[in-house]
Amino acid sequence: MYRTHTCGELRIENKGQQVTLAGWVQKARKLGGMTFIDLRDRYGITQLVVEADAPAALVEVATSLGREFVIQAKGEVVERQAKNPKMPTGDIEIKLEAITILNKSVTPPFTIEEESVGIAQMLNLVHPERLGHIVDNGGFVKVKHGITARFRRCHEGVQRFPYVRVQGPGFQLSSRTAACEHTEGDDDKCKRLHDNAKLRLFP
Repeated sequence: MYRTHTCGELRIENKGQQVTLAGWVQKARKLGGMTFIDLRDRYGITQLVVEADAPAALVEVATSLGREFVIQAKGEVVERQAKNPKMPTGDIEIKLEAITILNKSVTPPFTIEEESVGIAQMLNLVHPERLGHIVDNGGFVKVKHGITARFRRCHEGVQRFPYVRVQGPGFQLSSRTAACEHTEGDDDKCKRLHDNAKLRLFP
């Protein structure tokens, strides 16, 4: 199973449950012999912990993680010793039993957080898919997706998968019959960006 819960829904009532989460590494840090990882998806952030007495293979994977790595994490929901009232999931953490790296990432020159400022225009030109993590946890991207999804459902039925449709200047769109194609955004910018454009699905 890809995941059992999102990174924003676990609470103290889930204590003792075995769960599987997936998302982006917001940050990873070592304190003493323990490794703490903040795992993020579009629903929120959950803290993961690798204990000092964890298997060596698990510790090795945890210490190799960088920002924006995409991982799947399995473990038990436990109560946090030092709770964080600023986080909806701040009363719990996941005691990790297994980590699977789904995708590695080059460390970006900026952090992708709700408080990130001054980079929206740059991202809109270079990495439009990352706009979903900025400002209200991607609220404006989801609003646009919701509007277009309502129109699409009228013709294609109910949306079956919880993915967000993101459009930007480096994305090429095809019509249903492939009779015509166009690239969104300025033509000159698109010619420069098209070769490096990649699509990413939000976990």
